[in-house]
Amino acid sequence: MATTCSGYLIVPTFEVTYNEFSRRLPLGERMYALPREGVPASAIEKKYRGIDRYYLDPWTEEDLRLGLPNTDPPKEPPASLALQELGDEGRADWQWIFAREDALAVFLRLLQPIDWEIIWAGEAAGGGREVADLPVLGYEPAMLGSGGSAFSAVSDCMCFPQWHGTDAEGQLFRAHHERLNRHALFDNSGDAKEFLDFYLSHDWTERGEFHIVEVRQVG
Repeated sequence: MATTCSGYLIVPTFEVTYNEFSRRLPLGERMYALPREGVPASAIEKKYRGIDRYYLDPWTEEDLRLGLPNTDPPKEPPASLALQELGDEGRADWQWIFAREDALAVFLRLLQPIDWEIIWAGEAAGGGREVADLPVLGYEPAMLGSGGSAFSAVSDCMCFPQWHGTDAEGQLFRAHHERLNRHALFDNSGDAKEFLDFYLSHDWTERGEFHIVEVRQVG
């Protein structure tokens, strides 16, 4: 069973995620919020800002010196080193940072901070006073785990399909896509749960320990 996590994540912005995503629809096709050839990120109406992005990873000095098999070097070595130090001190678990001040300190080590943002994520209504002042971006059904894992059903079938993807016709999830807000997240946990139930009713979708995740903006 996956460990349920909550905390702060340093993730690439929607624009960076969109521009780097290689699986694009032809220019004339429209399907949910999937990337399309020749269409810039600014033209996408619902810009995904959930947890299923290529978040900042921790790296040790030895990892940087010797490299890791089948792994590209980190884009942000100083920040990745700082994140590793937090993990060594028990103040982070892989990509999850427990305290806001630590997340902000790691963010300051980024060489290209314009390409990144900090979000808080955790089970809906689970953040308490620690995050009460942070604006809510929305809700999504997702798997939260330690060891670098994060999977969003919303992202995989309506924004950035990487694993199971979506239906070929682009109609199955239309009603749920229409409920997504401008951050490509649901405005309430009830809509997110309805989507999850519908998603899991199909035998080709991902299986695992899903949670209704609340996503908040930092800064």
